[in-house]
Amino acid sequence: MTVSQSYLDKTFLVNDGDARIRRDGNLVGFVLYAAGEPLPPGRRVGDPKIIPRGTTVRAVEARVGPNATIFARVQPTDAGAPVLGWTSSRNLESGFLNETIREIPPSSNDQQGDNAAWQDGNFIRQMTLIEIVGDQFELKLLAQETAAAYLALAAAAGRDDVELRLSSGFRSYARQKELYEGYTAHKPGYNLAAPPGRSNHQNGHAFDIVPSDRAYAWLAAHGPGLGLVRTVNGERWHWEYQPTLAADLAKEGRFMKDGVTT
Repeated sequence: MTVSQSYLDKTFLVNDGDARIRRDGNLVGFVLYAAGEPLPPGRRVGDPKIIPRGTTVRAVEARVGPNATIFARVQPTDAGAPVLGWTSSRNLESGFLNETIREIPPSSNDQQGDNAAWQDGNFIRQMTLIEIVGDQFELKLLAQETAAAYLALAAAAGRDDVELRLSSGFRSYARQKELYEGYTAHKPGYNLAAPPGRSNHQNGHAFDIVPSDRAYAWLAAHGPGLGLVRTVNGERWHWEYQPTLAADLAKEGRFMKDGVTT
């Protein structure tokens, strides 16, 4: 599996009846039916071209467009079908949930920069990050080495018809600072947050998974076998990739580290 572009290994079903094809140089614009072209039923010259519902496609490229919308350049899996083009990933059956979009290497040595990892108040290293589509189709970040583990986890859950959705992944120093200052100032919408440099979300191993009852039960049963451990009291959504600890807990039929009881 390609860690930084996981969609390249898959096919997708178009499940929207109005899956419009976008312009290559302007993803907010549409490709239109021109005079002389075959027209699907109900379409006229000048209407946006669409990909018929039920078409199976292969995504060959992805871009982040306006308002963080994910667009995929798709081709039909049928070799004899016409070439397609760019369309919103939300027109695809999965909406590109849990697909990785691009790799973001460090751009500087700034210890408080976007790729800087921290643990217990200490700078650890610069990390390569991976963009991934999470809950509400929002882009989240995972450390490169953790992304592969999460993709394997999501794929295993999918085989059991369980859907996992990331609500939070890696956080930069600046993002953690914003959350902490919002929390300490009692701003609306800000919840409990650790000081910058001290959140487990800054070390590259922690992420939050939307804790539906079904997802949580599946994680409790299968997470340790795939390297995942619950590590924070009262936070059913918070999991960390700690394969050594997870293996030890799995032998004991446990999924929470010592001291975590709720």
